[in-house]
Amino acid sequence: MGMVINNFQKLEFYVAVFTWGLMGKDQRIGQIITAQLSFSKLLILIDSLFRLRTSDAAMIDELGAILVQAAECEQHRNRVVHSAYLQMSDDPDAQLIRFKITTKLKKGLAHQWEQIAIDELLDLAADLHQATDILASFIGRVRERVGIDFSGYDSKPEDKKEQRQRRGADDVPF
Repeated sequence: MGMVINNFQKLEFYVAVFTWGLMGKDQRIGQIITAQLSFSKLLILIDSLFRLRTSDAAMIDELGAILVQAAECEQHRNRVVHSAYLQMSDDPDAQLIRFKITTKLKKGLAHQWEQIAIDELLDLAADLHQATDILASFIGRVRERVGIDFSGYDSKPEDKKEQRQRRGADDVPF
């Protein structure tokens, strides 16, 4: 379970960083925006921003396939993470029972039970890792062609005294 969570967080971070780069040089703006968005909304935002940067159909299609893969990974991850698990024996290879209680409008209370192998969780962790690698490779290949700048902030360099004065903290020693 830990590998699934860790690998999803890495994918989510790469998605966010890519979004910041697509928004412009001042990454703080992107950070403010992406901090408020769900993963699925980030994928929509990336698609829209990327289409503003390029009309290259092949690159847009490739990104679309990457985003579909990322969305599928997120759905599988959500199903895994938002469930409870029961193990019927101390054997490390024992099957797990995934258990989920839901309520839906017009359907009411529902219980979901299913057997799941540890290998299924390991496969999901590997899929998340692969999705991250594919996205990182794509970013590396397209960043210069579409003008993505990951260099940092779009503000003039200030010395520390100017920064403190602007913040009203002239007596701060750093």
